[in-house]
Amino acid sequence: MSLKSIKSICLGYLALLIIFYSPKIDALSHEWIAVPKTQYGAQLCDNNSIE
Repeated sequence: MSLKSIKSICLGYLALLIIFYSPKIDALSHEWIAVPKTQYGAQLCDNNSIE
């Protein structure tokens, strides 16, 4: 096998892996609350990120 064909096979497997592998994304839930409107406009704050 030539190096060119090995690269093609590897790229094919990589493409299939990217297409069919769906990673589970575990994002934190957000609890958005509106803060009072200022001169800069309306803003939201994530209640879970405040310590």
